[in-house]
Amino acid sequence: MAFDRRAVHDELERVRIEFRQLLESATHVDLVRASERTRWTNEQLLFHMLFGCLLVRPLLLVFALLGRLPLSASRLFARLLDAATGPFDLVN
Repeated sequence: MAFDRRAVHDELERVRIEFRQLLESATHVDLVRASERTRWTNEQLLFHMLFGCLLVRPLLLVFALLGRLPLSASRLFARLLDAATGPFDLVN
C-alpha cells in the first residue's frame, strides 16, 4: 500500500481552512454552548479538533518508524499507549 503524501497534505489543508472558517464565524455564545452528544462546550471541542490535527504529522512519523521496526516494537508501543489510557482519561 503506497502512502499518498499529496492526499494527506490536501486533506490537512482542507481541514485547516475549514477550522479557520469555523473559528472566525463563531460568536462567544456559540463557543460557550454545550456540544451535542458530548460533555464539552463547542470551544473545548474545537480545541480538541485542533489538538488532533496538530498530532497527525508527528504520529505519521511514529507509525512510519514503527512500520520499519520488528513487530515486538509495535507491541511494546501499544502496551505503552494502553498504560497511558487511565491517566489520559482522568486529565481529559
